[in-house]
This record gives sequence, C-alpha cells and structure tokens, in this order.
Amino acid sequence: MRHLLKLLPIFMIFFLIFVIIHFASNIESILNELFYTVICTVIASIIWKLCCCCWTFPITKPYKYNSCYKNEQIRLSFAYLIRIRIGSKYLLVNNNNHKRFQPVGGVYHQYCSDFLFKKFGFFRDHTRGDDTDIRGEIKGRKIKGFIRWFNKNKNREINAEREFREELVKTGILSDELFNNVILSFKKKHYKGIIFSNHYRRNELLMFDIYELETNDYQKEFLNTLKTNKKIYLASYDEIKTLGVTAKNDQQRFGTQTIYILEDYNNEKFR
Repeated sequence: MRHLLKLLPIFMIFFLIFVIIHFASNIESILNELFYTVICTVIASIIWKLCCCCWTFPITKPYKYNSCYKNEQIRLSFAYLIRIRIGSKYLLVNNNNHKRFQPVGGVYHQYCSDFLFKKFGFFRDHTRGDDTDIRGEIKGRKIKGFIRWFNKNKNREINAEREFREELVKTGILSDELFNNVILSFKKKHYKGIIFSNHYRRNELLMFDIYELETNDYQKEFLNTLKTNKKIYLASYDEIKTLGVTAKNDQQRFGTQTIYILEDYNNEKFR
C-alpha cells in the first residue's frame, strides 16, 4: 500500500492529461493545459518536501518523522517527572551527576531488549543509566513503529512509582509507612519533536510524562515538615521559570527539564 501511494501523483498526472486531451478543442489549448498541469504538480511536490523537512511534527503523528530522518540515527529518551507540591513550592531533589536540583523522575524501563533490537534496531545508550532504560538510538524510519510499541504499554514500565520510592522513600526523605501507597496522577505529556542536541551533537527525540502526587491529610502534614530538610530543595514558581538563574546568581541551578512540571508551561510562553 505504501508503494502504491508513492505512485499516486504519477497516476494523477496521466489522468489529467487524458482529461485535457479528451475535452480540449485544439492542440494549442492541450499544450497550454499540459504545461500548467506539470508546473502545478512540480510546485506542489516542492512545497510538500519542504514541509516534511522543516516542520517539527508532534509525537501523535510519528510517521511524519520518517521523510527527513529515515536513514539517520536518532537519539531518543522516554521518561517521566513527578510534580510534588508543598504549599506554593515544588519539591526538587539533587542530581548527583549534574550537581543540579530537578524533579523526582527517571527514564522508563523496558522488559524486552532483544525484541526492541530485532524489531526496531534499538540499542541503549550505555554511557549512563540501567540496561533496561528506554534511552538510546534508533533509525529515523523506525520511530513510527517504536512509538506504536511504546503506546501499547506492554513489556515496559507504565507508572512512576519506581523512581518515587528510590529517590524519596529509600533515601529516608519520606516515611515508608505514610507513603507506601501513593497516587500519582498523569497530567500531561511534554515533547518538542526531533531537535538538535548541543550536548550530544545529534538530533534527538525527548518525551516526558508529567505526573502529580495526590496526597491525603497525613501525607500533606508530613510534607510540611520537610521545609528544613537539606536533602531537598523547595523551589518557587519564579525560580523554576528561570531554572534558578537570578540577578545575584548567573549559574543554572536546576535541570533543564524542571520547567516542564509547571502547570502552565508551554514552549512559546517560556521561550
């Protein structure tokens, strides 16, 4: 079917030529109509190619990526972040790798490495993280199928509880008794499409699911006691909006992804 669709413009041209010949009254009108038909077809093809190569398409239509990046190795990372509110502040934890504060979260895990390699040619980025991380490289033409697999929620991690426990409960920041059962509500999905990474010097596709911790009265009361805890940082809305950069401090204090947990974050508003 895909190959037949590629031949559709050719069939349309021949059909138009047939119509012109059938209805034209003389040879001059035939040539004129044929000339304009060819010109219009060429212009339409050029516009379509430019659109495919210049637009950053949303992840809801992954097939659009294939036209420009089909033979290119694309770095991808599918992760989640957890929004935890304490009053008007947001709870952040320290990232030991980058020496910056960031929201609780991490890369989703998959449980079918051999399948992903054989089916999509996906291989993991071994410079960091776990062997099961959904963070690695894949050919652009395979992105469509990979996203379809991811959205089926099979053979992969489907919630944010693992990192919540590892970063907050097992470290002693939160009470195991009070936070043994938590509700992490999905709020939104953040992505920018395929963009160039200055850090990795290649194109990459990043996706973040944003969750929020829903708390009961006992959990809220405990969270309020963390305001003096040195293991975390409670950041205000304005601090996160600038990633910790102030008039007195020109160094970025928060991870770049921190801004995504803000309720009203969007690319245009915070650009």
